[in-house]
Amino acid sequence: MTTTPPEIDSAVREFCSEIKSESSPVYVKVAPREFARPKECFHNVRSAIESFGGECAYGWTIWLWPSVFIEAEHHSVWKTPGGRLLDITPKADGEKKIVFLQDDSATYDFEIDTQLDSIRKPLVEDPDVERWLKLAADSFSIMKSNRKGKEVTVTPELLLVERQRLVLLQQLQNRYPARVFRRRRRGN
Repeated sequence: MTTTPPEIDSAVREFCSEIKSESSPVYVKVAPREFARPKECFHNVRSAIESFGGECAYGWTIWLWPSVFIEAEHHSVWKTPGGRLLDITPKADGEKKIVFLQDDSATYDFEIDTQLDSIRKPLVEDPDVERWLKLAADSFSIMKSNRKGKEVTVTPELLLVERQRLVLLQQLQNRYPARVFRRRRRGN
């Protein structure tokens, strides 16, 4: 469904400027570290800093479903002591690089251990795409309100929203088949 944009074109730059006008999107190499866990970018970066120094670069990973929608997912990468940005979090789909938009205001609250919701924008006029994006936001909101630490209580409301998302996603995949379909699992 979504993947790293093949180029940082005007649509990607425009979307990113709507999020953080003072920052430009860049490609960042994915270089997983042996201690890093999938979907745990904030904790992985904190571990790298404790072990090797450097800093945390907060921001957004940009994902694209070409001609359908673009998404900014809350993320962090490691800024090495030498100043290089590296994404040390393993990717389920084997991405070798990501598009990253640095945004120092998009911090992670380790106390409540939850990330910010993704920012999504349709690239096609289709009420079903808009509905799917709304359902994604609803799902995040329900999970956030039913979360204690890393545990999420699965509620009937969450099950309903997730069922609706899945059915609609299957319809959208039929309507907008990807040229090279790679399924990306959610998470950093």
